[in-house]
Amino acid sequence: MKKYIHVAIGTVFLFSTSRAQVNSDNNAATNFSKDIVVVTEDVSVKPERDFPVMLLGVRLMPTVSNIKVQNSDGNSVNGEAVLSFGYGGLLGYNFTKHIGLQLEVLYTTLSRKYPDHTLNREIDIHYVNIPLLLSLNVNRTSAVNLNVVVGPQLGVNVGSSVSTQGTANGNSNTTAVLAVKENDFGVAYGAGLDFGLNATRTIRFDIGFRGVNGLIDISDRDKTLETDSYYILQKKRTQSYAGYIGFTFLL
Repeated sequence: MKKYIHVAIGTVFLFSTSRAQVNSDNNAATNFSKDIVVVTEDVSVKPERDFPVMLLGVRLMPTVSNIKVQNSDGNSVNGEAVLSFGYGGLLGYNFTKHIGLQLEVLYTTLSRKYPDHTLNREIDIHYVNIPLLLSLNVNRTSAVNLNVVVGPQLGVNVGSSVSTQGTANGNSNTTAVLAVKENDFGVAYGAGLDFGLNATRTIRFDIGFRGVNGLIDISDRDKTLETDSYYILQKKRTQSYAGYIGFTFLL
């Protein structure tokens, strides 16, 4: 009888020990699985940027230009700068709060007045300018930001005209021909300030300066002139200077 009791007690002890070991292994496996899930979730989390990546903007640009012209005698004339207006928009990408790129599309008119003996002539050359600019900023998201830009600019000539006032005499009774190449290319540069207008500083008011130095001769002299005609433009590169005001929206 005692023999059977000892065997029963041993069997119960072994069963209990085995079950406890199985439960311990199951708990360990469960905890290990949880640890794996937690590690996987931590790896999948990506840090968020603390600045807007994209920007959109609009600009109004009062502009004056320096265009080299000549009169009917072929003599260089200084002429007089005429205030014109450009306008357009921009699309930009911020790499950091301090560095970005912006592509602009601007409709701009370059104008100049000059005397031709007893006549006064005014020329207007219309461009769609496309500058691609590197933008350097103090802090794109601060209340007030100072920025500097520089980069290449392509200009597409979309029309030109010349108007004449006064009474012609023997020396000025000629036809002035304004012949301009289809494209211009230059370097744009400038600086400005932008101010945050809302609580998140994503709507900004912009003011600044923009200059462009042409790198190619824009005069086109491929055509043969008729009698009593002359080319207005000298073989020179253009220069323009503009102020701008506008709004930028950070996205």
